[in-house]
Amino acid sequence: CTEDGVTYDSFVKDGNKKAILRKYAASSNDVVIPSSVKLGEDSYTVAIIGKSAFAGKTAITSLVIPAGVETIDADVFSACNTLKWIQSKIENPIDIVGKNVFANSTALLFISSDKVAEYKAKGWNFFNIFVGDRKETTIDGWTYVYSTGDKKAILTKVGNIGKSLTIDGTIEIGKTEYTVTAIAEAVFKGKTTT
Repeated sequence: CTEDGVTYDSFVKDGNKKAILRKYAASSNDVVIPSSVKLGEDSYTVAIIGKSAFAGKTAITSLVIPAGVETIDADVFSACNTLKWIQSKIENPIDIVGKNVFANSTALLFISSDKVAEYKAKGWNFFNIFVGDRKETTIDGWTYVYSTGDKKAILTKVGNIGKSLTIDGTIEIGKTEYTVTAIAEAVFKGKTTT
């Protein structure tokens, strides 16, 4: 069955209705995999992302993986080399060791729980892992992406810069302080001092 440019198969296991995402043919570069899909008259939990489901989708920049995913097959996102961030809502990380699932380990990975070591042990080898939901804010023309759990931020876009530049080690959002732990790639590209 195809819904909104995405092809799914369905199956029932132990009385639970589950879906396999087989092929992503939609045009969006910001992908949110739904937690469930309606196939016919029934709802099915998206439990498997099938092998090469995103083959050829080289322009995808963001991805949200729902909590109900139990299996991610080999090479699923291996063509997605422009992926900038991933939000995994999977509570207990699933094993992707040796599956070549992601092409870009420099993407930011946001996870729901404080299980960074468990994610890494299961093959989620990203340089920057954040705990909590992904949020974005702009302060004085500078844009930061931050996580709600571990209170970390990354500078992703700069506004005007003068003759000298100081990047604060912390930012305040509301009454909460966040530690700036990284600067995204090409943030200063094309910027000159005035």
